[in-house]
Amino acid sequence: MTAADVLATKFVADHPPEPARTLDGLSPSDAAAFLGSASQSTAAAVLEQMLPTAAAASLESVDASLRGELLPLLSMQACIRVLRGMSRAGRSAALQSLPQGTRARVERLLRFAHGTAGAAADPAIPAATTDTTVGEARRAAPDPRVHYLYVVDRDHKLVGVIHRRDLDNAQDSARLSDIMVGRVKRIPALSPMTAVLKHPAWRDLDALPVVEGEGVYVGVIRHKSLRGTHERDPAWPVPRSLLATALELGELYWMGLSSLMQTVAAGAETTHQNGEHHER
Repeated sequence: MTAADVLATKFVADHPPEPARTLDGLSPSDAAAFLGSASQSTAAAVLEQMLPTAAAASLESVDASLRGELLPLLSMQACIRVLRGMSRAGRSAALQSLPQGTRARVERLLRFAHGTAGAAADPAIPAATTDTTVGEARRAAPDPRVHYLYVVDRDHKLVGVIHRRDLDNAQDSARLSDIMVGRVKRIPALSPMTAVLKHPAWRDLDALPVVEGEGVYVGVIRHKSLRGTHERDPAWPVPRSLLATALELGELYWMGLSSLMQTVAAGAETTHQNGEHHER
């Protein structure tokens, strides 16, 4: 591997959004070749940042074995975005490459139309059943991304919520049904995201559960994640080949380093001039 290759690889690993913008403009075969040359963790990080249609086309162009290795590394939301952009045949093949438990959750979310709360919900944030004890819930390690533990009945319907501080202070032997708050603010799965963004509950809460039908728990939408839902500007200089991509990434690395050195030099010069002025 040449020095330029090493720099390009490091740049991709350290700054996924920048190469993602570049790969958005490549042909699917060239983008797939680039992803195949990177480590799996780096390739997954870049895919997370790519436009959904470009990421989908790239994944359809990689070997089936690599696709099966990359998809499980994506967040649930990114996995859904990518699968929605694939052809029907490509999506079917990709789903078969997922672990069975993950595949079931993904297939369920794919039933919701793009742009709805159900499609945006994160099913990886689990709920606990009413007959679970506090001790069992603590040992299950509630998701650290939210301050609440949502409680469902045996039909998976959302029936309560517990703040993490109340869970921490309760007796181990207590049932969740004994300490939960029964009234839970929630979002219907079919709600458009425009309505979700304006939901008044965001003034007090940083996460809201999503339910379908008669209250069946789907997942959670975090307010923090909503801030990243605006689609970024896809405009980006488009290189003509995979080699051009590597060269561009290496050039970006050196441009960044050069800019930093110029800034330091300019600061030193200003300090020197200010010192001379004060001496006069």
